[in-house]
Order: sequence, then C-alpha cells, then structure tokens
Amino acid sequence: MSDGEKALIILVVLIIFIAINVLIQRGMSKREFIKRAKQMDTLLDRFRLGNLYKYCSQTTGEIWECGVYKGGSANALAGFGRTLRLFDTFNGMPEVSKYDNFHKKGDFKVERIPNIKDAKIYKGLIPDTFRGLKDCKIGFAHIDVDIYQSVLDCCKFIVPRLEEGGIIIFDDYGFKTCKGAKKAIDEFFGNKIKKLWTRQAIYIKENWNEKIINK
Repeated sequence: MSDGEKALIILVVLIIFIAINVLIQRGMSKREFIKRAKQMDTLLDRFRLGNLYKYCSQTTGEIWECGVYKGGSANALAGFGRTLRLFDTFNGMPEVSKYDNFHKKGDFKVERIPNIKDAKIYKGLIPDTFRGLKDCKIGFAHIDVDIYQSVLDCCKFIVPRLEEGGIIIFDDYGFKTCKGAKKAIDEFFGNKIKKLWTRQAIYIKENWNEKIINK
C-alpha cells in the first residue's frame, strides 16, 4: 500500500469520526422529535412542534410543560434527556375568568395520566403544584394552558426562575379561542414578547431575544 493510499484511508476514517461526533452532539433530530409527539396524542401540528424543537435545542437547564393533555409534546420533550417537569390537572380546566371567551371548566379532561418516561408529573391546579420548586433553574418552558389565570400564574412563577437565555413558548397566544391567554401574556410582558407565524409566542430572557429569535 502506497503512502498516498494510507493517507486517503486515514482521511476517510477522520471524516467518518467527525461525522459520528457531529450526530452525537446534535442528538435528537426534528423528525424524531415530531415522531415522538405523534406516538401519543397531540393537538400541535408539525410547525408548532418544530418551534418547540428549535428553541428547546438552544437551551440548557430544566424543561417545564404546563398543560400536558395526552402527553404528545411532553413525550417529544422527554427525548432531550433533561429534567422534565409536567403540570396539569388531568381532570380538565379549572374555573375560567371573564376574559376567557371559549374554553370552559372541564375542557381537556383525560381518561388517564400519560406515561412519560423519566418525567416528573405534578397533578393538580397551577400554581399549587409549583410548591417546593422555587429553587429550580428552568431552561425551557412550554405553556399551553389556554386561559387567563393559569397563564398568568405560570408567568409569575416561571419567569423569575428562567435562566439567562432561557426560553418560554406560549402555544395559545394567537388563537381566537384563547383571548384570555393573550391578555395575560400581554399584561405580564408588554412588548417583550414576540408573536410567531404559527400563532405561538416566544419570550427569551434578557439580552438574547434578537440573537435567538432571528437565528
């Protein structure tokens, strides 16, 4: 074997090694993320799921989901292998406020709590289920609770515990059936929120907003 052939073999081995390491570092693909969500029931389409994947991938720290329903997006988020905390009554929505124009008490009740591997599940009303978690450091939160008071309670507890560069995705911001959710978000954040074309909204803590939103 000539020196040139040996050099070529070494080059090929290096390329393969680098490619494998890139794949390992990238972890779960968007396709796999969406597949995991579809394995369980989810009301999110692939574009909204894609945003969860995109922005959660850019964070570290704990992952929180408020509003779990049948567990589709939670199952996808579990694929990141980080601490995952899930919050839901699983008995349907609590009493709604005068700001809520569509949903009613008892909506989204499920027959059984979804089984999400390695997730920490908190059954009950928000913010009661946040008790004992004041020292958590949150990297990413998905808030999908649809109604005014529940959204506001999530914001009040989660935002102070969000890491620098941490991200919150609100699922309900641009939906006509969730005017109470939009009102709560606007009241809490003012102009620090950005609406996405998927009708979700995004908040990124402090100076990271433009850098990550436009990436």
